[in-house]
Amino acid sequence: MNLPKFSVENSLFANLISVIILLAGGMLLLTNKLPREAFPNVDYGFVTVQTTYAGATSKEIEKLITIPIEDELREVDGVDEVTSISLEAFSMIFIQMDADIEDKDRVVNDIQRSVDRVPDLPDEAEDPIVTEIKTHDQPVLILSLSGADIWTLRQSARALEDWLEELPGIARVDKTGWRETEIWVSVDPEKLVTYHLALEEVARALRTRNTNVPGGKIYIEGEQHVIRTLGEFETPEEIKEVIIRANDQGNWLSVGDVAEVKYALEENDKVEKTNGHQAVNLVVIKKAREDTLGLVKRVRERIDAFKPQLPDDVNLLVMEDLALKYVRRRLRILTFNGTVGVVLVTLVLLLFLSPRTAILTALGIPISFAAAVIVMWMMGITINLLTMFGLVIVLGLVVDDAIVVSENSYRYLEMGLSPREAAIKGAQEVVRPVTATILTSVAAFLPLAFMSGIIGKFMAVFPVVVIATLLASLFECIVILPSHIADFVVLKTSRVQDAVAGWFDGVREGYLSLLNQALKVRWFFLLGVVLMMVASISLAVVGMKFVLFPARGVETFFARIEAPAGTSLKQVDEYIKPIEEQIAALPEDELDFFLTT
Repeated sequence: MNLPKFSVENSLFANLISVIILLAGGMLLLTNKLPREAFPNVDYGFVTVQTTYAGATSKEIEKLITIPIEDELREVDGVDEVTSISLEAFSMIFIQMDADIEDKDRVVNDIQRSVDRVPDLPDEAEDPIVTEIKTHDQPVLILSLSGADIWTLRQSARALEDWLEELPGIARVDKTGWRETEIWVSVDPEKLVTYHLALEEVARALRTRNTNVPGGKIYIEGEQHVIRTLGEFETPEEIKEVIIRANDQGNWLSVGDVAEVKYALEENDKVEKTNGHQAVNLVVIKKAREDTLGLVKRVRERIDAFKPQLPDDVNLLVMEDLALKYVRRRLRILTFNGTVGVVLVTLVLLLFLSPRTAILTALGIPISFAAAVIVMWMMGITINLLTMFGLVIVLGLVVDDAIVVSENSYRYLEMGLSPREAAIKGAQEVVRPVTATILTSVAAFLPLAFMSGIIGKFMAVFPVVVIATLLASLFECIVILPSHIADFVVLKTSRVQDAVAGWFDGVREGYLSLLNQALKVRWFFLLGVVLMMVASISLAVVGMKFVLFPARGVETFFARIEAPAGTSLKQVDEYIKPIEEQIAALPEDELDFFLTT
């Protein structure tokens, strides 16, 4: 089928296609139907198993919890590697699944069942928690509340958390540096001796009173009633009134007579500080298909509205903004490169072709990009660093085929053919070489789609975007461009074009002379090319180092401080304070914030 002829004879159809592609792609971008985020949503293939056993040493954790769980995990198919860390009161097991396994949900379920089957875990230990790590679980914003006492920070953090969770698109808000409220019963030993009490009697009284037990159902006059014994403690006053001992004369001894009961916070096993001050941090996690930039904008507006409600001594700091750091910056780069690319391509084409031909050729860039956006939306691909990188890479390739078609059609126009005949003949004559050009570029990027492992999953979206854009440019130059050339291009030259043509005639003559000399000694010339290729490959293999990602442009630094085993949390905090003072002394234009854990 002669596609250029069909395009020229059905120009309305070709124009409608180009308009529909531009409108559809533009609407998808303007309405944020393609979520913008830092990285594509990828299953890392990592699963963690966390177990807490308060009061146990690291050796006990390893012997009683970590090793039994690892023994059960050996039976799970699809597990590539198991790594564990046993700390005081805490066990963490990292499980890496086979990167090429298809049914990861089955492996996760098998891991959960294996953990549930572990025998003889200590009764005092909490149930192991199995968690799969995914990309969309990464935070888009981390908000830090600092500067006040812990009770004020907790109250403000709770209010801000409720304020944020009302926003659509937020999956959850995690808290770090948070300590849950407890009720402490501090028994006075001297009073125990005075009243001839044992500590176990106090504990037994509290244990017996603090109940919530269902009592079944009863039916009264045809109505069903549920019986339940409600006795759970809610306030310190209720605990104070619990009777430990009583006699027939009506005398009794309550918990409040022998103990101090008050609200307190759970024991602190980790300190979170922002810029050297105690802090409670809120980690905002977005939903998988939510637009990062749009969500961050709404969260920031929500924060600005919430700030007047904060106490004067509470500082609210947006500690980390991945959208601002990466996504928005790359979008600006893409927009800038795209604009500059279109302008430069149009300027170059204006020097060698008529203004109308140059503009129609450059029109292939937005049409190809819009078509790629439509393909991304249909395949569920988001706008992220890799897809934007692919669009930047392919920017200079999408007009190559259009330049060939336009130049060849314009050549026939200069030979005296009508615009319709020149468009049909010029495009049809180069269909095969243009198609071959695009397909060779597609073949260069296609192997990236078959990479294995986690890197392969991340890179999978990159060749899809590049190939979709290239194929869209091929469709544009064969089906749409000939119709535009036939309808809008006329033979008209300018003084600038005449001057350039005269200058280029000299370049052409020089090139023909060089080509004739090369053909006379073609075997010697070919040998030189082969030697250059061998030398280049040898230099790349022997003299060039391989680094997967260059270590440049680092914006975040980590400092790890390790104290001797057995060092208390308070003492570790004292060790870190001089380091925090040194960091805080850095100039403001060099330091954004620092977080201590």
